[in-house]
Amino acid sequence: NNLLSKQYMFDASEAEAWMGEQELYLMGVEKAKDEQGAENAMKKHELVENTIENYADEIRSLGERSRDMTSSNHPEAEPVAQRQSRVDKMYAGLKELCQETRHRLDEVIKLYRLLREILDLEAWIAEHTVIASSHDMGSDYEHCCMLRDRFGEFAIVTNEVGSVRMNAANDLCDSLIEQGHGDAAEIAQYKDRVNEAWADLLELIETRIQLLKSAWDLFKFLCDCQDLLDRINEKILVIPQEAGKDAKSVATQQRKHTAFEQEVSRLQGQVDVMVEAAAHIIPLYSGAKEQLIAEKRDEVLSAWNRLRNDTYQRKLRLLDSSDFHRFMIMVRELMTWMDEVRGPMSSKEKPRDVSGVDL
Repeated sequence: NNLLSKQYMFDASEAEAWMGEQELYLMGVEKAKDEQGAENAMKKHELVENTIENYADEIRSLGERSRDMTSSNHPEAEPVAQRQSRVDKMYAGLKELCQETRHRLDEVIKLYRLLREILDLEAWIAEHTVIASSHDMGSDYEHCCMLRDRFGEFAIVTNEVGSVRMNAANDLCDSLIEQGHGDAAEIAQYKDRVNEAWADLLELIETRIQLLKSAWDLFKFLCDCQDLLDRINEKILVIPQEAGKDAKSVATQQRKHTAFEQEVSRLQGQVDVMVEAAAHIIPLYSGAKEQLIAEKRDEVLSAWNRLRNDTYQRKLRLLDSSDFHRFMIMVRELMTWMDEVRGPMSSKEKPRDVSGVDL
């Protein structure tokens, strides 16, 4: 009987010593320095956890031996039962510590995975920030149009992809915080940091969109001005100088000039649009660009005034020529009539009587 109780006490001491070693190991697990280290630590812990789980057979064996001694009224049954109670509590505490260690390692893995996602997202934001920070507005209208179209596509894709990634990152942060993660404060800092970077990127994108629009407006204004100026100068160059050699040719020239005046009048609307556009964009600029806009506007208006004046002068010349040729026709008709009248009056034949006199 004494041998039975002594063997039990010896085995119980062995069990307590083993569990003590496991406790020391579990309590000594340090926080990994990176995600790979955390995953390796979890693999090691799973081996220890399985070993501890399998040790339940030894604890159950001790329990059965304790209960056998109690049922057989063994004289050492009471101290054995007390020792078994201590062993059971120690094993339960070891399993609880094992669960706490697993939970702690799981939190570390989740933290490093979150950090990896945050860092990758921040790198993605940084790459797009470089593009959105560009100051290239194009060298001319066509170049600016290309940049504006490309950046418009960039903005759409960036917003779509970024929104999905940001929502996923925020949801992950919120989930870990709501679960009571031990590093909730650090996770909140990660969340604030990446959201601030994302907001800055969106602001840069909107700013560049506005800058490209302003540049596009300026280039388009200058391009439209040049196109209008070319058309006005083209009209000026085609105004003929001759007024016609006779009334018929003058009339033909007048019909052509009437059609030309209608063509010129259609340019008035384009000139008005140009003046309104200049009035709209001049307040948006200063210095050299403001001066450039004003000079281009004035150049177009000067050419326009010249075209209108030349068109009007051409009309006056044709009217004068028409009046001249009409006058010359009247003169010729009058001269013909005078010649016709002068013929009979200059005849030398005298009338023979009163009836032969042409009154």
